[in-house]
Amino acid sequence: MKDEERYLKEIRTNIIAHKDENPFTQIQVFQDLDPKRIFTTGDSIFNLHLELNNFFLKILNEIQNLDKT
Repeated sequence: MKDEERYLKEIRTNIIAHKDENPFTQIQVFQDLDPKRIFTTGDSIFNLHLELNNFFLKILNEIQNLDKT
């Protein structure tokens, strides 16, 4: 997951947000974009988000069941 984090950070830093002062770096990063890798990483993040939501829903359900007893 660290590699994906570095990959997304490179995109964010050089293209989306800060933009490198050297336009050729920006062009190189843009040309090296791998849409499949971006999708796979985004899908992994989304699935993790869903797992966390399910986990917290289970905790809330347990808390509600404690109140009933």
